[in-house]
Amino acid sequence: PEEIGITTASQMVVPLGKAIDELVANPDKYKAFNPPNGYGSYEDFVSLCRSVLDNCREYPDAVVEASA
Repeated sequence: PEEIGITTASQMVVPLGKAIDELVANPDKYKAFNPPNGYGSYEDFVSLCRSVLDNCREYPDAVVEASA
């Protein structure tokens, strides 16, 4: 998020919503990235993204940071 100037959760709502829309509109494209061992599926990722979006809406002033 820092690379694109996002610092608060409220700033994540629109881009994350668009990303979820893309994931849902093109499931086969993204299911191709499912790992062979089944750890972390497309469905899990979409669910995680929706959960993060819900949290961003609930806590719009939260500070957003990413780490590797």
